[in-house]
Amino acid sequence: FFFLMIRRPPRSTQSRSSAASDVYKRQEYMGSYPIFGEAYLKHSPYGVTVNVTGLKPGHQYVVYSYVMSLNRISNDVPWQNNFTTNPSQRTAYFRMRIIQNSVPTEIRVEYKKRMATMLSIDDTRIIEKTSDCQVPDFDFVPVANNSYVTFYILPDPVNENPLTSPLNLIYMLNTRRTEIQQFIPKLADTPFEEMKELPPSQINFATPPQYVETYVDMLSFTVSLNGCGDVYVLAIPQIGSRNWTASNATYTAVQMNGSSLNFTNDTYPTSFEIVSKLDFNNQPVNLTNKLRINKPGEQFLLNVSDLQDKLIYDIYITAINDNPFYKDLMNDTLIARITAKTLKRRRPLNIYSINDALRLAIAGVFSLVSCWLLYCCLL
Repeated sequence: FFFLMIRRPPRSTQSRSSAASDVYKRQEYMGSYPIFGEAYLKHSPYGVTVNVTGLKPGHQYVVYSYVMSLNRISNDVPWQNNFTTNPSQRTAYFRMRIIQNSVPTEIRVEYKKRMATMLSIDDTRIIEKTSDCQVPDFDFVPVANNSYVTFYILPDPVNENPLTSPLNLIYMLNTRRTEIQQFIPKLADTPFEEMKELPPSQINFATPPQYVETYVDMLSFTVSLNGCGDVYVLAIPQIGSRNWTASNATYTAVQMNGSSLNFTNDTYPTSFEIVSKLDFNNQPVNLTNKLRINKPGEQFLLNVSDLQDKLIYDIYITAINDNPFYKDLMNDTLIARITAKTLKRRRPLNIYSINDALRLAIAGVFSLVSCWLLYCCLL
């Protein structure tokens, strides 16, 4: 028998998301949990090929494998192989001008399906651009009484042929505008207005994250990005820190990965691990949050809740850009960490204890008065 386990190493560098068979139906990064497999191998003088599927493009992996006989005798140490999957092709987009005031949604969906048929690709690889990102396009001057529809073409996860890259497919569509006009009769005779690849986006903080306030079970920060995207936060408690003291300076200390500030733990999870809700040992973390940033440069409030009181936490913050599906992660060296301690929870007073204390106080006062009266009588 041949046994195999494959997983991401904890300290690898990641770039983009999954290339599994349902790649265009899943928009979230998945956790880096190991993939297991086994197979029965007959005696053969020839080598055996093992295929591993469901991996992510542009990621590092480690394959551990060992063999076992039918008598359950196996090699003591598994073989280990390191490899990096190829990066995916870039997503490309194009904008069409249609000479009418508006195009209903169901009609735009039909446009997408017909163009996919022309290109002999699955229609899930063509998506319409929809985003809440508030970034003005000063180079775009719309024509009155015209509609503009922008489509993305996503890469093929199993085909790396540059001739069928998303951008080349757009060029192909542009040369076949006469055919497109058969089902989009009001398509402008001019070429598509934009035909571009989405470049790798260096998502970064516009300003370093700032501590705002500490609560019993929550910590608040402000974050801003240099572009639209999603901010991810991971909270890891420092074990045994309930009775430690934390100065005010600790609350506001912000450390970018690789800086010289001295913290208790200098090991950072990668951006991939933070987005996947994993710590730096690839173990799941429950204290996480996600925040949508739709206006570059503007400060947004980020909360981390469900924390324990009077405990010191290391807060790791990263981001991914706004590209459709194949999103680019923030560089691991730009991850921010904030160390802060939650407040002590005030325990409610026991009403019975209060009543007992009052009774004792009244009894004490009564005893003092009695002694004073007795002293006066003796005089």
